[in-house]
Amino acid sequence: MWALGTLGAFLSALYVGRLFSLALLGRPRSDRALHAHESPAVMLVPLVALAAGALGLGALAADPVGGPLPSFLRPVLGEVPHGEAGLPEGMLVAISQVAALGGLGLAWYLYASGRVAWLELRERLGGVPRLLARGFFVDDLYRAAVDGPLGAAAAIVDGFVDARVVDGVVNGVGRLVARLAAVGRRVQTGLVRSYALAFLLGAVVLLAYVGVRR
Repeated sequence: MWALGTLGAFLSALYVGRLFSLALLGRPRSDRALHAHESPAVMLVPLVALAAGALGLGALAADPVGGPLPSFLRPVLGEVPHGEAGLPEGMLVAISQVAALGGLGLAWYLYASGRVAWLELRERLGGVPRLLARGFFVDDLYRAAVDGPLGAAAAIVDGFVDARVVDGVVNGVGRLVARLAAVGRRVQTGLVRSYALAFLLGAVVLLAYVGVRR
């Protein structure tokens, strides 16, 4: 785990150094970058104060080099048990710092020193730059293995289950009610004589039924 953390420190420093070199040490790549200027004091002074505070707190929290903050907080926060390291703690911290500085130095050499011919290096590396630019094709694999099948399944659900089954049931009930209403509309004419005739026919049928039953 410590080796992975050290590798992470190296790669993080390399990434930050690359970003710093391309953004601030490289040649301007646009008209706006060509006319860029330092931030005004109203922005620069708070940034400097924040940076100084971060450095100060980092120094206070640096236990391997004698920072007082961990010892001061240990009675309150307690101490997390951990295994014994194979090397002295100060040496482990020094190795991680060297890894971080090495990442920064490599970033400066690659992106700011002007000693690397990128076009020639890209040709020598073959397909490696394309592999890195495409993120090891993780997104392509995700689209092929997850996004594509899920999209196809969603299309089936949308086109058949939702459109035919769900909407079919809802719209079918609506059509049934509309047809029943159309039939009932013919009965409800609004004419009193039609209602009187229907009442008379109903009474005749009822009397005939009662007579037959007797």
